[in-house]
Order: sequence, then structure tokens, then C-alpha cells
Amino acid sequence: MRGKGSSMAKVTRCVFRCALTLGVSLFIALDLSSQEQALISDIDFGTSDEDGARLTVRYSDAAADIDVSVTEKKIIVRFKKTNLPQKLDRRLDVSDFPTPVATIDSEQIKSDVILIVATKGPFTYRKADNPGELILEISEKINRQPQFKKSSKTDSYTGDLIDLKFQNIKVRDVLEVIADFKSLNLVASDSVQGEITLNLSDVPWDQALDIIMQSKGLGKRRTGNVLLVAPIDEIAEREQKEVDRAKELLSLSPLVTYVARIKYAKAQEVFKLFSGRNDGVGSNGGGFKRGEPNGVRGNDHSDSSLFSERGSATMDDRTNTIIITDIQRKIDAFRILLATIDIPVQQVLIEARIVKATSDFRKELGASWGVMGRKGVDMITGLITDPSKQISGALAADLGVGGPASSFSLGYLSDSFLIDLELNALQAGGYGEIVSRPKVLTADKEKASIKSGVEIPYQAVTQAEGTKGGVVETQFKEAVLLLEVTPQITPDNRVIMDLLIKQDSVGSLSVNGEPAIDITEVSTQALVGNGQTLVLGGIFQSEELSSVDKVPFLGDLPGVGRLFRKELRTTDKREILIFITPKVIDDSLVDK
Repeated sequence: MRGKGSSMAKVTRCVFRCALTLGVSLFIALDLSSQEQALISDIDFGTSDEDGARLTVRYSDAAADIDVSVTEKKIIVRFKKTNLPQKLDRRLDVSDFPTPVATIDSEQIKSDVILIVATKGPFTYRKADNPGELILEISEKINRQPQFKKSSKTDSYTGDLIDLKFQNIKVRDVLEVIADFKSLNLVASDSVQGEITLNLSDVPWDQALDIIMQSKGLGKRRTGNVLLVAPIDEIAEREQKEVDRAKELLSLSPLVTYVARIKYAKAQEVFKLFSGRNDGVGSNGGGFKRGEPNGVRGNDHSDSSLFSERGSATMDDRTNTIIITDIQRKIDAFRILLATIDIPVQQVLIEARIVKATSDFRKELGASWGVMGRKGVDMITGLITDPSKQISGALAADLGVGGPASSFSLGYLSDSFLIDLELNALQAGGYGEIVSRPKVLTADKEKASIKSGVEIPYQAVTQAEGTKGGVVETQFKEAVLLLEVTPQITPDNRVIMDLLIKQDSVGSLSVNGEPAIDITEVSTQALVGNGQTLVLGGIFQSEELSSVDKVPFLGDLPGVGRLFRKELRTTDKREILIFITPKVIDDSLVDK
């Protein structure tokens, strides 16, 4: 029985312990559940002064745990143990606002709320925590890059910003800091010594490097991807030694002869260009004494010559060849430049069109009439019985049209009286058009002309020298169609042209027999696209003439007044238009 009692006691104690543990767990669970999570009630976006953004997040629990982290273009806000209403779980696109903020994303992740503010670029922000409210003011980050001038340049510094705040630091050490900042291959001479104190904030690294070198009398030279820093005097001494060494190598280098056959250019022009001479250089036939090189030696060169002091050149116009004797380095430089210059010159086909249109109209209307009477006429036989009493007829109005196209006549005859009436009319019209299309092909920047027409001879009296009388000579005047042009092709494949276009015709003769020339001419400079047509100019002339010849008073009478007047009306019109079309010839078509 004792054993059973002890066993029962043990079971009782175990049950009590389990109940106690379960009660404590339930109490803790109920206590935790009684702690409600924070609730975000509103997310408000607005703008602030100076094109900034203001983001306000309101939540229910003033003691909410909030964590803010920043990346290059994002602000991430985590609200721990916070709930987000479904209506606020969304993306706000605010990129249209003039602020640095592009989008705002809010999302519920487990028991936390994540708010992500994405910006358009670098930014700065300020945070304000009020009870139940988080305020973020976001503005654009402005890089402070002062526009300082370098020692020999006016360009601004563009390097990444760096902060250098040191007191009594060795110059070599601060150079190492800059080299590490930009991953530069920097070598400092042993002569670079001393200390420096710096307090630079947000300064471009290349500007900071220049400031340090200027304050310590240092200079820099770049060789490949390595930057050498040394005192200025030491760098100058090294460069002078390099120049002396290069001159020494030039004096020891062997001379090489190269024969350059010029393909497209003139050898004389190429020779002048490379030798730096502007005077006329003779060919193999003259200009130089026998035994002297037919060209120029190195000591005769100007500063613009590409030959060395030991070099010489000879030019042969007959074969369009230049023979050069110089060191190999100069020969190679000459060949490279010659390959760039000795190329075919582009050609241009220029077409002009001259359109001359004329129209004329002429209208005349007139009348002629007269009266004739006689006495002493036997009306049966028609014989004059009394010649002394005959009256001859005469025109009462002579206002007829000369050479009429048509006329209408009528007469009235009595025993001794005759009325004769003739109406004349003339109407003429005409239209003419002349189109001229001269074309010419020429090289770039080369003048070309083409003309067609006649030379009109005429006799002119000139005063011979030493004589009193005149001498009759036959002289000529041109009446031609002329196109004269000098084109220049621009890099954007357009054409600048100096133009002279003429179309002359023979006019009337003067009193002394010299012919008159009717001139149509335009002289101008124009810029035209390749293959485009441009109207260079035009002339429009219109002439209208009206005249009335009449008998005073009688010509103004209604109706019958037309028998006493002559009317003339003419209209002449003349129009001239000049077009130009340049076409750059494709080099590929020429090669074929």
C-alpha cells in the first residue's frame, strides 16, 4: 500500500506541474495577443520648397519600431510589426512632379511594412519623427564643382569628388591617397618631399592634385597610363635631355631614298606643301645650276618643312615624281601624309536652265470714209458733158488701220454724189517659250565655262595713231549662251558655286550700224544641296499700251463717234527664270 501511495503522489505532482506549465504558456500567449500591431493610416506625397518632395506616413502606434536605410537611388523604410491596409498596398508614380522622387512602393511583408522611395538621381534627405507620424523631405543633390582654371587650360575640372582633410601630412602620402582613390599608376620622384596641410571637401580629385603640385612647385607628365610627378625643373631637364637625345639619333640615323610617284595632284604643288616653300621651284629643265639638287636641302627649309636637316628632295615635272632622301622616320611620315593628300578630286556636274516666255496681244479698230460729187454727167452714157463743173472727191476721215486683218466697205451713190465707208480691224496675239540647258562638268574648286552663240561683225571707224583720218575696221560682238561656274564641295556634300550665266540675243542696229545686244545675265554665289534644283532669279516684265486717235467733238459722239476715231490696245509680257542643279559625281562610278 505504501508503494501504491507513493506512486499516486508522484502522478499527482506531475499533473500539477504540467497544468502549471500550460497555464503559464496560455497566460503568455494571451498577453502577447493583447499587444495590437501598429496600423498605417495614410501615406501622403507632396512638394516642398526648392523643387523638393515631402513624404508623410501616419500610423497608429506612437512607439512603432521604424528602420530607415539608404542606397544610391533609394530610401527603404521598414515599419516593424505594423499592418498596411489593402488600399495602401500599391505603387505611386510621381515621376511627373518636378521632384527628385520617381516612385513610392508600399508592401506588407509578413508582419512588417516596407516602404521603398525610388529617386531619379542623387539625392539628399531629412527625417522628422513626430508622434504617430514620419516625415521625409527629399531634395536633389547638387555637386559642388567650382570652375577653377588650370595653369594652361580654361576647361573645368570634371574628376570625381574627394575629401582631403589632413594636418602636416607628407606630400608623398597624400599623392598615394589620390592614386588609390582613382586607381592611378602614379610614380613620385625621390625629389618630392615636404609636408602639407589640407582641408578640402567635395573637390574634384584632378583639381586637388593640381593644387598640391602648385603649392609645392611640382609638375606632372603622363607616359602611357603612368603619371609621373616631380619638381618642375627636374621635368624640364628630363625633357631637354630627351630632345638632345632625339637630335643625336637623327644625326646618326642612315639616309634612305624614296621615289614618290604622284598620282592625282601636281608634283610641284605637293613639293611646296611638304617643303614649306612658296617660291616657284623649277623642274629638271631649269631653275637650278648643274650639280645642285633640283629641289631643296634641309638647311634651306622653312620651319614648316617636314624634312630633317640632312634631308633633300628633287622634283621632276615630266614624270610628276618627287625623289626624297632622308631618314626612315621622315620618309614614313611623308608617305602617310602623301596617302592622305594624293587622292582623286571630286567632280561636279552643273546644269543650268534658262526659261524665257513671251506673250503679246494687239487689237486695232478704225474707219475711213469720204465723199465725192460731180456735175455735168450724162447719167445714161456716163460721159462728162461739162468738165469745168466737175468736183473731185476727198476723204472726210482717214482713221483706218494699216495692214488690217479684215475690212468692211460700203458706199452710197446718187446721180451726182458718192459716199464711201471702210471699216478696218486688226487683232493679233502670240506666245513663245525658249528653254536653254547648258551643262558643264568640272573638278572641285576648278573654274569651268561653256558657251554657244554667234559673233556679229560690224564696221567701226577707229582713230589710227599718228594719222588724222579714221580707219575702218571689222569688229565683232558676241551674242552667246554662257555658263561659267567655280564649285566647292562642302563636307556635308553640298555645293557652293560662284556663277555667271548669260543668254544674249541680237537686237536692233544702231544709227552707226553697230548691233545692239539684248542681255539676260545673272552673277551670284549660291549654296545648293547635291542633286537639288534652286531658282537663282527671275525677271517679269509687263507692258500695256492703249491709244485713241479721233476727230475732236465728232469722235466723242455716241454711236456714230466710232466713224471718227481709231483705237489701239497692245499688251506685251516677258518672263525669265533661271534654275541651277549641281550633282556630285560618285567616285565609285568613276572607278568603274
